[in-house]
Amino acid sequence: MSKLTSLNEAKDQIIGKRGSERREQYESDKTKQLFNWGEISRLFSGTRSVIRKNSIPKVHEPIINEIVDVVDGILKREGIIK
Repeated sequence: MSKLTSLNEAKDQIIGKRGSERREQYESDKTKQLFNWGEISRLFSGTRSVIRKNSIPKVHEPIINEIVDVVDGILKREGIIK
């Protein structure tokens, strides 16, 4: 029975870790959900399909990351997100 308990504990730790990783990813993506990515893409590249939430070209990455970080900081400061 000792092995069964340790197996269940290991399973709980693994599942819990995955769950917390998903929560952390969700928290970090909250800010990105606020943006109209089609309009951002049109502004930077001239077409709506170049920049997407999960696919930002390297050439645009620094300024997009800076924008996301600034908005994220404001939301954290105001207590809207963690």
